Amino acid sequence: MKQLRLSLLLLLAYTVPVSAQWQWLNPLPEGNEFFDATFASPTAGWVVGGNGAIIQTKDGGVTWTSQNTPLRTTPFICLSVVFVDAQTGLVSSNVGTLLRTSDGGATWQRVPAPGASIQKLRRAPDGSVWGFGSIGALARTTDAGLTWKIFATGITSVVFDVSFPEPLHIVAACGSGTMLRSTDGGGTWLPVPLAVQTDVVSLDFVSATHGFAVQRSAYLLRTTDGGATWRDSTIGVNSVRAIRFADANTGWLLSNSAGTVFKTSDGGITWRTVTVDPDARYTFENVHVRSPLLALMVGDGGGMFQTTDGGASWTQLGTAITRAHMRAVSSVSDTSAWAFGDGAVFFTSDRGASWSANAAGGQPIHTGAALSATRIVAGGMQGQVYLSVNAGQSWTSSTLASAGQVEQIAFADANNGWLAGNHGTVARSGDGGATWTFTDPGVTDDFHAVFAVSATEAWIAGNGGRVMHTTDGGANWTPRNPSTASNLLAIHFTSATDGWVGGQLVLYKTTNGGQTWSPKTMPGLDVIYKINFSDPQNGFLLLSRGVARTKDGGQSFYRTDYPSTGLRDLDARAGGVLWLAGDFGTLQRYTPAPSVFINPGMLNFGNVATNKFKDLDMTIENSGERPMTIANVTALGAGFTVQSLSKNVLAPGEQAKATIRFAPADTGIVHGIAAVASNAATGVPSIELFARGVPPGTPAILHSLANPDFGKIKLGTIKAMNIRITNRGGALLSIREEKIVGADSLMFQLGRMSGFLLPASQSDSIEVVFAPLRPGRFCAQLIIDSDDPVEPRYIIDICGEAINPKIVAVPSPLDFGWVKMDSAAKTLFLEVRNEGTDSLLTSKYQLSGANAAAFSVIPPPVRPIAPGSSIFVPVSLKATGYGPYTASLLIESSDITNPGLVVPLQGNGTHTDVERVEGVPSAMRLHEGYPQPADARVVTGVSYAIELNETADIVLTLYDPLGRAVRTLSEGTRSAGMYRAAIPIDGLPGGLYIAELRTLSQHGAAATARVKTLIIR
Repeated sequence: MKQLRLSLLLLLAYTVPVSAQWQWLNPLPEGNEFFDATFASPTAGWVVGGNGAIIQTKDGGVTWTSQNTPLRTTPFICLSVVFVDAQTGLVSSNVGTLLRTSDGGATWQRVPAPGASIQKLRRAPDGSVWGFGSIGALARTTDAGLTWKIFATGITSVVFDVSFPEPLHIVAACGSGTMLRSTDGGGTWLPVPLAVQTDVVSLDFVSATHGFAVQRSAYLLRTTDGGATWRDSTIGVNSVRAIRFADANTGWLLSNSAGTVFKTSDGGITWRTVTVDPDARYTFENVHVRSPLLALMVGDGGGMFQTTDGGASWTQLGTAITRAHMRAVSSVSDTSAWAFGDGAVFFTSDRGASWSANAAGGQPIHTGAALSATRIVAGGMQGQVYLSVNAGQSWTSSTLASAGQVEQIAFADANNGWLAGNHGTVARSGDGGATWTFTDPGVTDDFHAVFAVSATEAWIAGNGGRVMHTTDGGANWTPRNPSTASNLLAIHFTSATDGWVGGQLVLYKTTNGGQTWSPKTMPGLDVIYKINFSDPQNGFLLLSRGVARTKDGGQSFYRTDYPSTGLRDLDARAGGVLWLAGDFGTLQRYTPAPSVFINPGMLNFGNVATNKFKDLDMTIENSGERPMTIANVTALGAGFTVQSLSKNVLAPGEQAKATIRFAPADTGIVHGIAAVASNAATGVPSIELFARGVPPGTPAILHSLANPDFGKIKLGTIKAMNIRITNRGGALLSIREEKIVGADSLMFQLGRMSGFLLPASQSDSIEVVFAPLRPGRFCAQLIIDSDDPVEPRYIIDICGEAINPKIVAVPSPLDFGWVKMDSAAKTLFLEVRNEGTDSLLTSKYQLSGANAAAFSVIPPPVRPIAPGSSIFVPVSLKATGYGPYTASLLIESSDITNPGLVVPLQGNGTHTDVERVEGVPSAMRLHEGYPQPADARVVTGVSYAIELNETADIVLTLYDPLGRAVRTLSEGTRSAGMYRAAIPIDGLPGGLYIAELRTLSQHGAAATARVKTLIIR
């Protein structure tokens, strides 16, 4: 069976609250990515896109207005918009939510789901609307979305587009290299396989026989027989995405390359490049063709371009103070801020209602900091630093010696600031940015972030997981790297010890001034461009598509909402106001407000007999920062009613419970909506309701096993199961279709998908295959559609778990620190841990790299590592010369998601015996040995940590169970500090041993400390 596709677009898991109020400041009406457009009349038009965006024009595109809808400021993407007349229209989204208007777009309401995963829409020539989407969904409505006829297509891939050669002739473009054709209005569908098994994402017919289709990644297909056969129509385009025709001759072809559009005037025989955006900034998602001369292109960054002369010239719609990419924003107050972009800086003092533009040397600006409303410092692409002391009216400039791009400027106060950039660029200023002094961090890495503490203290972060710290004005820099090789783009400290770094899919926190870092996780973690805490408890992360925040000092993060894409910088005020800057001139402002979030995202009542009812609860949360008042809760859909609401005024973070009842008046499936009306500015104010009314009695179908569960299987294998279906009724049962649906449906497949007849009292089997694509437990539903009058849609829950080991090595990198030259090798123990759900086998330990010969490793015996367990692998470094030693240790294992784990190794050769660890303890201590217990089949020694609060002679001895000294590791004088020492255990029998530390201080005070050590064999 062909693998199912998840969705028309990647859908981020939306399981966290949204909050606050976002206002578009530039461009206007908004800069969201746009995916579709339509006009219901020569003057009335709509464009839809990301974050629930719906914008409207009433004057043919001269001016546009953003509309409030139930999807506004959600992560959901409006993919299609159609109007059947001047008043009635539909909008679809990537999550299957449909919006409907009956007043010309003045208001939009959610309509109950039609029972199929409809994500896109297209209007047919007869005025009907076709919906299509994932899992082979195809449906048709003749009343603008109030009711739908769902078609059985027989496929499970995504349906990307439909077109209509003739009134009853429909062709659908699908995933995995398949077309669908129907010549009877959708009654029957025939698949048309293509030579290349990639997705067909767009098609359009110009006549009953001639049509074109776009197939990923670079195929333009053509048919001359109504879609029965297709051939490649060669075109020199690397990647194509959409095609639309105005008539039999004039058509438009869009590509994935920014600004690239093609046009044909001879029915697709030849195509020529059309320049829509001379700056090639915008990538276009769709084109709405109104006539051979009139077309509207829509794309990312709020891009809307219209032609009235067939593409000879284009006009960009909407307004903007600039459409150049904005790189940074620095606020002076809740109402005033400076924004820095390519070639100019902008200032507002009225919350972004108006902006003044000031050139900064006429050069591209990459970053900036506002010290006041009049004093601004900006950084350029080639090491330039600009200063204005008169609100941008004039500028002075200087160029840093390194000439690297200045990535970030930060000031600790009005005078003392730091900057960081490419090629090891780091500089500081003590006079408010008038002059800059270069400081040498000792490396040439690209630094992307700087945090200024004072005139003498600063932190920088950059490529390769590099973090460095200075406390002496940059004369010396100390590495404070977390255990990652990912590029770090953001750094922020809330105190002298507590700080954060983030970058490409990583987020780390330190509580000890960078000596150690702990990885942090959050839902939807992607690239972190900026970390900004307004106080130790309230912080914000700028992600590639949104903002996440914490209210508890970073114990938990959640997304506030999804303001835009292509974000570059964030500045947070103490009161919660945020300023944002990003690509395509994006400038936005966030004002704290109440926000509504409903959990769960859907209420499924299941089967309810017509003589009964069922109640379910939903939780309404104020996930914003201001009190929320709930005006009412309503339920739409036959049989759904609201029974109670526990509370109608919610403080920030507070919840209320609403009870929804389903009491069916008739049999059949019912889709509904539960909606919350409140003073919340943003959020998710409604959820789907699903139920099925069934008559009193029992269905004819009976299945066994009762609860089909595949149990646990290894990732990379498959398992089949036969589910037995019995017709316990007295008449012939017609089973029309079996299919698997649900969030985890991709993990299961059907061995047979056709319908069949099942005589009374007879049984048959349906084969279900569990073929997991990743580790985890998955559940879906096997749906059996039949003519059973009691339960026409029979649902069987199926589950299974894919297990796989997960190899983790700590610490990584393995750092030997200082190793005395020409002495015995220094040995550390690398913990190889199994954090997965299946036993882990390691098969190979291989050293490589510039200094691999200086390192050695003793591979452990080949034996399974149980989930949650570890082995300890001794790795040694013998230094024969002065300076750094680096290598890599490759560990091959049975973890199929990471079969070759690479652990960096590092150390430094030195002439002196350096075993001391930084810090002076407050007392003498001997810590428990590591590992414990010590498996002599795996490890060769036990490592102990020793703390001395003053200079002392020390002796460390290991005693056997009879009290006999079997090992003496260390004798001599050590100054106050922390030390590590390893006792070899080779040759020792298993048993309980005692490690004893005896010390004699320089003042004559003696002390003894003992710890138990268990050795097993």
